Amino acid sequence: MSLNVERSVDDPIANFTIVGDLNIETVQDLKAQAAGLLEEMGTYYAIVDIRQMESSENASLELDKLHTDTIFADPRITMVIVGQFVEKVGNFPTFSDKDAATDYIRQAIAKHASSRNQ
Repeated sequence: MSLNVERSVDDPIANFTIVGDLNIETVQDLKAQAAGLLEEMGTYYAIVDIRQMESSENASLELDKLHTDTIFADPRITMVIVGQFVEKVGNFPTFSDKDAATDYIRQAIAKHASSRNQ
């Protein structure tokens, strides 16, 4: 298993890519990385890319547990899932590719900014 975390330079977006199994070590690493980014960025969007995660019958349950039992439950983090053939997980927007997820987030950011300016 591996975890790759990339922070966007221009937007409050962090990409978390899970490769392999979603195990305890991965969840601990995710928690630490997400908490560190929360300290640095404050509110941000987390794109959790599971396209390379080893598929299991419990993938949706594992992702829902990831949200409810970790730092991702913090309301300052908005989680978006990227994965193919993923069932809807909780209330998270789910996309089949990262570009669509990023576009969705940028639209949400623009909408939020315009509502503050009114």
